[in-house]
Amino acid sequence: MKYLIWGTGPYCREKIDRFKEDEIVGFVEREKMNYRGRETILPSEIADFNYDYIVVLSSHYQDIIFEMVQMGIEYKKIIPGINCKPYLFSELEYISERGRVAVTPNGELEYIYKEDSIIKINGKKSWEQIRKYICSEENAALIKNMDIRPVGKKYGSDRGGSICRYYLDQFLREQKKVISGKVLEIGDRNYTEKFGNAVTSYVLHFDDTHEETEFDFKGDLRTGEGIEENFYDCIICTQVLDFVQDLTKTPDVLINSLKIGGKLLVSVSGISTICRYDMEKYGQYWNFTDKSLKNMFTSNSTECEVWTKGNCKVACAFLQGMGYTELTAQELEETDEDFQVVIFAVVTRIK
Repeated sequence: MKYLIWGTGPYCREKIDRFKEDEIVGFVEREKMNYRGRETILPSEIADFNYDYIVVLSSHYQDIIFEMVQMGIEYKKIIPGINCKPYLFSELEYISERGRVAVTPNGELEYIYKEDSIIKINGKKSWEQIRKYICSEENAALIKNMDIRPVGKKYGSDRGGSICRYYLDQFLREQKKVISGKVLEIGDRNYTEKFGNAVTSYVLHFDDTHEETEFDFKGDLRTGEGIEENFYDCIICTQVLDFVQDLTKTPDVLINSLKIGGKLLVSVSGISTICRYDMEKYGQYWNFTDKSLKNMFTSNSTECEVWTKGNCKVACAFLQGMGYTELTAQELEETDEDFQVVIFAVVTRIK
């Protein structure tokens, strides 16, 4: 994509780094100046340039966009800067993965939420209305009246089932076609048996209290000790990395144990309570984000796809120890990237 950027001020400087240098055709300003090593383009000169979109990186984007459409610039080629990450502090309560600002054919702006709710942006009241799509002021009263004690401390297992396990089952069900051949699981073979197809099931244990079979063995994810390289077609590593004290070598250990083309199925905790049993037995050291997990498993020998599950309500319910059956399917599937309860990755070894 090729972009013209309208704006060179503080707002632009906050967001410009999301664009690659070779994507930027030039910068538009109302007067000639040098910006980032380029002479700026006047609005009257825009028609002389080839571009896919004009991105308005100015806090006055609403007035500028109206002006551009009146100049004859196609509205579909205009991107309001408020839609561009990183979202500024003043934008956080209005813009998300579910809501964006769109340009209308006459150059006015409207807010589209989940493609089915539209609000025309024409003043402070419309922004107050938009905020209600993202935030719920009513929750403050609920929290003020809450007890400091949780609903339960068994992670929802006694209340219809763990929210975390709900997402894990969903993840592995969706990936069941790759759970085949030589499959390694950590600690037990529950998921291999539940979702595997024509597998030889191996289990890595952290101590000597495992079954005495040729397919169960002791290994160390910190160092790779006991773990064969270039051997597995699939590795299931769910909710394990949170409890590995030193993760420096662990990504390479897991990737190198795969055959070329093998798949590593990973899940880790984002927003979570402490798992007291595992904390006392192994130590609970880490919580993750989608970016930290992506960084861990991205290299020149891998392809890594990462996504998250959770939203504010799901996170609150999970921290309270509620079960997934106490939420609706719609509530569970509504994803808000700012409230990452569980993070998933599918890592493919490509060489």
